[in-house]
Amino acid sequence: MNRKRIVSVLAGLMLVVTAASAQQVNKAALGLDGYCPVCVVKMKKWVKGSAEHQVVYDGKTYRFPGADQKQMFLEDPAKYVPALGGDCSVCLAKMGKRVPGSVKFGAVHKGRVWMFPGDDQRKMFLANAKQFENVDLAHGGCLCGLFGRDAEASAWEARVHRDS
Repeated sequence: MNRKRIVSVLAGLMLVVTAASAQQVNKAALGLDGYCPVCVVKMKKWVKGSAEHQVVYDGKTYRFPGADQKQMFLEDPAKYVPALGGDCSVCLAKMGKRVPGSVKFGAVHKGRVWMFPGDDQRKMFLANAKQFENVDLAHGGCLCGLFGRDAEASAWEARVHRDS
């Protein structure tokens, strides 16, 4: 009798966890507009991922064309997510503002994905990447989980790092 009850409780808990995970994926923004971050970094190709192979990381849902790419991402997600969480490093350095980038103006530089709101910022970055590639280091890396930060403080830290 106790055994049946335990099995029933465990089965119920599994349903709750599965439903919660599905809700988390549904609420999370689609990272890289559904393109596979592993394919972008490893192959420098923009390959659409599948809802069948997706994972939520840092509030965004990332999709992959297969289980292999998903596993590579899970082993080291920070290696594959866009720098500055997908925001433009040029805008942060020049204006002190976090401006979302677009996959239409993405680039891979030194094994990282960089996104820009327009071609002007992308060209500026590629012409002088050294000036912009470390803007995020003032925040300890790819800025994952750094939501709600004061933009002026972030820009100040970026300038201090850049000017030193």
